[in-house]
Amino acid sequence: QGARLAGASAVVAIDLDEARLEAARGYGATHVVNGGVEDVAAEVRSLLGDGVDYSFEAVGSARTAATALAVLRPTGTACLVGIAPEGTELALPASDFFFGEKRLIGSYMGSGQVRQDITQLARLYQQGRLLLDEMVTQVIPFGEINEGFKAMRSGDVTRIVLDFQA
Repeated sequence: QGARLAGASAVVAIDLDEARLEAARGYGATHVVNGGVEDVAAEVRSLLGDGVDYSFEAVGSARTAATALAVLRPTGTACLVGIAPEGTELALPASDFFFGEKRLIGSYMGSGQVRQDITQLARLYQQGRLLLDEMVTQVIPFGEINEGFKAMRSGDVTRIVLDFQA
């Protein structure tokens, strides 16, 4: 949704789950790629020519970080958003940085300014431009938090919201 709101002309969602890819279309993805294909970067290039200007890795794995770099066109920037487990190391082709002038950056919690960002996000939500309700699969009482974590690990849900009042 952020890429769409920022005015991206093409937004490519990559995931292994077809239901999540379909949901991504509803949030603004113009193209979807199943991450199980043999060469994700080649698939993205077949859709867009020489790759993308920006990629965002949201899983937190070395494999998806490498994919985020591989789908970039020369001078593109990959941003690692997903928090990888302690000890995760990246092995990336040095030539991408020298000859392709690609950049790799990290982001912690969106690297934002909370006061300004929350105000802007609330405004976008109120205008119907930021789809949040649609991302919530289930609202559960706090007492069911362990079941919520199981559901998240299973991949059967998009987002679970805890209701502290219930």
